[in-house]
Amino acid sequence: MRFKFHTEGWQPANEDDHLLTCPTCGERFDCRDFGAALEHQHGEPVEEEPTKH
Repeated sequence: MRFKFHTEGWQPANEDDHLLTCPTCGERFDCRDFGAALEHQHGEPVEEEPTKH
């Protein structure tokens, strides 16, 4: 599962802009809360961002 996050410099218009809907369970959660985001992985592994060395 991959959520669409906003890019650097993005400013929310209101508090609802911080809420995402989980595609698995349909519950809304605050994407600023890392613990809540991890709970909505529903057992799926966390994808790593590619890095350049």
